Amino acid sequence: MKKSLAIVVVLAMAATANAAVNTTFEEVLPTPGTVPTGYRVWDMMADVTTDWTNARLDLLLTSGTLYQDDLGSDVHPNSGFYGMVPTLEWDTFATVPGGYPAAVGVADGGMTDTTIAMSWFDNIVGTAGIFQIARITLSTDAAGTITGRVYDVDTQGVGVLLPPELYIEDGAIVPEPATLVLLAIGGIGALLRKRR
Repeated sequence: MKKSLAIVVVLAMAATANAAVNTTFEEVLPTPGTVPTGYRVWDMMADVTTDWTNARLDLLLTSGTLYQDDLGSDVHPNSGFYGMVPTLEWDTFATVPGGYPAAVGVADGGMTDTTIAMSWFDNIVGTAGIFQIARITLSTDAAGTITGRVYDVDTQGVGVLLPPELYIEDGAIVPEPATLVLLAIGGIGALLRKRR
């Protein structure tokens, strides 16, 4: 089973290896007690071969909620306030590679307790690297869908779709089950072919 899972992960990575942008969602495991009870925190990361420029994200929850701190907004909070308001760090927000205070332009309506419908832009010339471009904090009963595109200088006009169809279940951002099955079948086929 572990070998099969490793193959699935490698194939998923290989599928996006030629893209100028590779986007992942990484669960943040904060110190217990610092995150509001009943929530899971995810960072949206972009690995770009050139300068990250903008992203589009559409998230729709059919159950559960996004964490929206009363003092937060749709963009990265000032980290200087975390000492006074620790929960502000776990607000749901968009950011840019430089983080606060780099400027973020936001369009398309922003965030509610159950949706994200937004595009955001970086107006600072940057470099290649791996950058946080959003934080999504979901209740542990959250379920729904997530789609979008991420752009860098090389992919302007088309962007790169988020990795294989994602959905939200129990506050986790995970690949759609059919995609995992197809990746597993491909991995098994690759193993069988190699043994011949």
